[in-house]
This record gives sequence, structure tokens and C-alpha cells, in this order.
Amino acid sequence: EKCGAMDLPAGVGVGAAVEYIAACVSGDGCFDEAVVALRALGPHAPPVAFVLVIEASCRGLNPNMQIARGALEMMAETGALASADMSETVAVYVSLVAGYGRKGDLDAAFE
Repeated sequence: EKCGAMDLPAGVGVGAAVEYIAACVSGDGCFDEAVVALRALGPHAPPVAFVLVIEASCRGLNPNMQIARGALEMMAETGALASADMSETVAVYVSLVAGYGRKGDLDAAFE
């Protein structure tokens, strides 16, 4: 990618946005910014961007399964789920099962 202004809806700066998402989900306090960046990427978001958000939303004692489910739906709608490699697909599955398990609603992971 060339250096310059990002235009995520046009697909310019996707790599930088994925790095930003990774930094946000690994730190404290900026998970919301990661979700906003993922939405801004829209159809240009690669599978790894969705995986990062889904994994982060399923972590902790009180996982946010609404965000995880929304990211999964967007992943499917944009075609990123279909183009995900096996490790990305497994990471999504494991995260959802773990998140719903922590919520005590394991059946919802299979809906």
C-alpha cells in the first residue's frame, strides 16, 4: 500500500486499518474503536479483521456476544467468511463456543 490518506470505504488503507484493529483489541479501552474501524472497512475487510473483533468480544468474564454475532453476520454478508482460511474459521468457532459458554448459553453458539 502507498503512504497517504486512508479511504476505507474505497479500500485504501485496509492493511493499516487491520493493524489498528489488532492494536485496539489487544489494549485496554479502545474495543469500540476496533468495531468502528471494522464497520468502516465494510466489504473490504479481510477475514482476519473480523476474527480479531470476534475473538476480543468473546473474551473475559462477560463476553459481548451481540457484537460477536453482529461481526459474524457482517463477515458472512461481505463474503469474508467464505474466503476465510481454516485457521480463521476455527478461531471464530472456538471464540463463539467459549463466549457463549461463559454466558451459560452454549446452545446459542450453534444457532
